[in-house]
Amino acid sequence: MASISEYQLKNGQKRYKIQVYGGLDPLTGKESRIIRKGFKRAKDAKLMTAFSFTPFGIKFYPIK
Repeated sequence: MASISEYQLKNGQKRYKIQVYGGLDPLTGKESRIIRKGFKRAKDAKLMTAFSFTPFGIKFYPIK
């Protein structure tokens, strides 16, 4: 599951970030979250949520 949120830069511009659940860390047992920031449009951030972030890279899964 991914969440999209808006934040503001120091110069007043708006940007969007996504936060994706990355599973449990096998060493610590804690949840890991993957954060990607700097999207100029919410549409771009939503498109990035169609990707699956793995420790070995990024895989694409089409949005249903």
